[in-house]
Amino acid sequence: HHKPHTIHHELPTARQEITEKPFDENEEEKNAAPDEQRIPFKDLPLSPQLQQCVAKLGFATATNVQAESLKHILAHKDMIIRAKTGSGKTLAFLLPIMEMIDRQSSEVQALIMAPTKELAQQIGKDLHKLDPHAKQVIVYGGVGMQPQVDKLRRWAQIVIGTPGRLLDHLSRGTMNLGRTKYVVLDEADRIL
Repeated sequence: HHKPHTIHHELPTARQEITEKPFDENEEEKNAAPDEQRIPFKDLPLSPQLQQCVAKLGFATATNVQAESLKHILAHKDMIIRAKTGSGKTLAFLLPIMEMIDRQSSEVQALIMAPTKELAQQIGKDLHKLDPHAKQVIVYGGVGMQPQVDKLRRWAQIVIGTPGRLLDHLSRGTMNLGRTKYVVLDEADRIL
């Protein structure tokens, strides 16, 4: 087995509380380091459909985290990404997932695990903004399972969820990850 590629980008020296923010008009561009060289999204290996989605969100250039991760993930390499809040990590993993999933398949192809319900919901909102037609299901505790089970059975290509609820679905057999190709642990330090 191969060792994952690691991208270190402006790591803070002290542990900071990380809260994901929704996509904001050019949020990443406002938070970019002044010396960071930006790459136009149009120069990245994205399908015309995703290029159009990114443009509709108002993003013209990719952060270093996005450009580097896209290159490695599209080459099917495992990744560990460490970067400050606002550096574009969410888009860095959503873009390659959207690029690589088989949109004709009804099976779960990507699993995104988040430590909290709020972060799972925010990732789902960001994915919906990126592609309103993405077949996603968000699963978390504190609510009834049956609506989630119904959605998982109908159209789950991407599942976003919290560890506890994901384990509930797996132990009950209501979610099949047998064909899952892509796994993201967002804020892995808080999950593990």
